[in-house]
Amino acid sequence: MDNQNLNNPVGNSSPSFGSVPEPPKDSSVDVRTMPSDIQSVKQSGGGSPEPRKFNLSEINQPASSVPPTPDSSNNQSSPFGAGFPSPSNIGEQSFVPGQNQIEITENPSAKSVDWKKIILIVVAVVAVGLLGYVGYAYIYPMFFPASAPVVEETIPSSVLPETEPVTQEEVVAPAFIHSSYLNTSSLGSLPFSLTTFKTDLATLLKPVGLISASSTVSEFSIQKNNSQMKFSEFFNSLFPGLSQETLENYFEEDFTAFAYYDADFEVWPGFIAKLKTDSNLFDAESAMKLIEISSDFSNVFVENQGERISPDFLDGQINSVPTRYITFTNKKAAIDYMWMGNYFIISSSYPGLKAVVPLINP
Repeated sequence: MDNQNLNNPVGNSSPSFGSVPEPPKDSSVDVRTMPSDIQSVKQSGGGSPEPRKFNLSEINQPASSVPPTPDSSNNQSSPFGAGFPSPSNIGEQSFVPGQNQIEITENPSAKSVDWKKIILIVVAVVAVGLLGYVGYAYIYPMFFPASAPVVEETIPSSVLPETEPVTQEEVVAPAFIHSSYLNTSSLGSLPFSLTTFKTDLATLLKPVGLISASSTVSEFSIQKNNSQMKFSEFFNSLFPGLSQETLENYFEEDFTAFAYYDADFEVWPGFIAKLKTDSNLFDAESAMKLIEISSDFSNVFVENQGERISPDFLDGQINSVPTRYITFTNKKAAIDYMWMGNYFIISSSYPGLKAVVPLINP
């Protein structure tokens, strides 16, 4: 009985050692090959084999010199005899006396700073900088010398010839172009200066042999800065009671000056201004009546004509057109003014006013 248990420990029945097994019914024999095994694995749901790398040091690791010692604390004996672990001890870690335990500790030098490498890098950078400076400062000029700077020769100011400064005369563009209101000849132009106006007017208007016939009207221009003077500026100089602003509001800038020569060839000047198209005639007539309160009419005459006779202006007419006038000690002299349409006319004699009216351009 003991020999039977030793030969068959699991208790299964087996054929006797003297019997011969029957040959297989199928005479064909299949041989396993690597391609057949791969095909079998694929059919069962597996994949193709993949190559792997192994470390030979792990495979050839020497076995421990200390043989394992069974745990004596476990009273359960192995049914396979001494030297075989008990089924209850399979998978448990056993402690072998005398075997050293291996502790895995982190290498502290892995995180430490490598100062040696840092120092070497700094030294290398400094050395390269010094070599570059030496090459640029000493070696480069030996092969590529710098060109000499160009020195410009300066001439002393005392040697230079003196040049006269070029002065440009200021050209004042005329504010407007003069156009005569009369259909008559012109005597020329007269530069205006209030202090010498009477003298300049006499010089211009009374040359010997200028007028060939009596009762003649001629035109002349009054200029300032080589261009026609504005009516508002000129008339304000003759009659300061009329402001330049008031005159600018009612009249055009251009005006016409004329001279009348009587039978004795005495000259009597006069002036014509034109009302602006957007000005009111009634307001302009009221504004020009300020002439009548003036105390000095001497600038209208070429020569002194004495004192005024009537203290106030009187009403008159020319061709049924109303006029206003005053007379002086010289009976030929008078201040007559009138409105003819949009034209304002003032004359230093009554015959001169009558002579100029037909000559005004319509």
